[in-house]
Amino acid sequence: MPQAWGGGYENIASGETSTVGGGYSNIASGYGATVSGGYFNLAGGDYSWAGGNEARVRDAATVGGGNTTGDQGTFVWSDSQGPPFQSTGQNQFLVRAAGGVGINKNNPAAALDINGNALVSGNLGIGTIAPNRSLHIAHNGGVEMSMLVNDGLTDWRTWNIWTSGGAGVKQNLNFRLLNDLGTATTLDVFHLNSDGSAWLNGTLASGGLASTLAGGIAVNGSSTSSYGVQGTSTNSVGVVGVSTNNTGVWGQANTGTAVDGSSTSGVGVLGRSTSGNGVKGTTGNTIAIYAVNNSTDAPAIEGWNQGSGYLYRGWSGASPVLKFWVANNGNAWLAGTLTQASDARLKTDIRPLEDTLDKVLRLRGVSYVMKSDETKTRRIGVIAQELEREYPELVATDDQGMKSVAYANLTAVLIEAVKQLKAENDALKARLDRIEQLLTTK
Repeated sequence: MPQAWGGGYENIASGETSTVGGGYSNIASGYGATVSGGYFNLAGGDYSWAGGNEARVRDAATVGGGNTTGDQGTFVWSDSQGPPFQSTGQNQFLVRAAGGVGINKNNPAAALDINGNALVSGNLGIGTIAPNRSLHIAHNGGVEMSMLVNDGLTDWRTWNIWTSGGAGVKQNLNFRLLNDLGTATTLDVFHLNSDGSAWLNGTLASGGLASTLAGGIAVNGSSTSSYGVQGTSTNSVGVVGVSTNNTGVWGQANTGTAVDGSSTSGVGVLGRSTSGNGVKGTTGNTIAIYAVNNSTDAPAIEGWNQGSGYLYRGWSGASPVLKFWVANNGNAWLAGTLTQASDARLKTDIRPLEDTLDKVLRLRGVSYVMKSDETKTRRIGVIAQELEREYPELVATDDQGMKSVAYANLTAVLIEAVKQLKAENDALKARLDRIEQLLTTK
């Protein structure tokens, strides 16, 4: 069968239908083998290819053991570096490139640099030649991490992370962060224990802990002696949970704080759910949800309901009984009695109210419908601007100029007005009594 060579010096194309394109001292000895050119390259296997500098595809004699085809079907490219770069088996694709291999780019920054998407149809192993999961990372110390995504045997919606300690051996999984110097000093950021418990310790510049779940609990923390869920952030949200079907953030603790979120310039705890609880805290004997705000112009706890239900609801008892609620339309309800601090020891500059009856007579009691009330429920009250002219102390104005009334404090005004009316009535009665006495003596 014919062989071909295109030029060069001291090249040999000895295999049937083999080819040497040029270069110096290249050999194509396998059947259908090709050396494109270069220096001291060998394509010794059938259907093999070699190129560059000292790229070697082993021939049958080198492989030995009765082999007759060499490393057939093997491709070897070698860069300008020595020593010879030689194949070790059949059907290999080998590249030695000290400057890196670039795909869709001409300036690779690593041994393999891909510009674009990469698809792995089988299992991918890092540190192992026998990956048994979609992503299998192994360390030479024996600790392994495997991530499983839809192998047809398990639920593809989850990622499983595990450590290999042999059959029947349970090990804790720890995530650790080396310090900047790369020494043995480490910071434990996350522990996942073999008994199913977990521990998280982290402070992030733009968010403490974030989780989103389509159905179920987004962030669920449970503890017997400390925090159920704790998140710290310097610029965003300490703890955020979003759920479309259950609880956004749920913390449970027996003797500590169930949910604790801290942020210096954002939201401490943010829970959002479309059909369940935004934030839920359960505790044995202390605070279920604890909120602290060091700012002077933001709330410690804020509720936002985009629907028509409740902003807040409070329950108590082993068989929960509703104790209070605040509705999305601004209405509120309380099962017990609402009191305000009024101890004399808390007050100073106490003054009696004067001319209360005249001021009350200048007020109007009206019925009305709030513009924002879609139910058009008729209510009874006063007009804040009219009350403010008589008693500005009973009217508050927010940063948008909207006014509100301290209706409970109107009681003091009405008490004094009734007393003044009673005094006038008593004086009038006494006068009538004297007139009757004069008339009866005549």
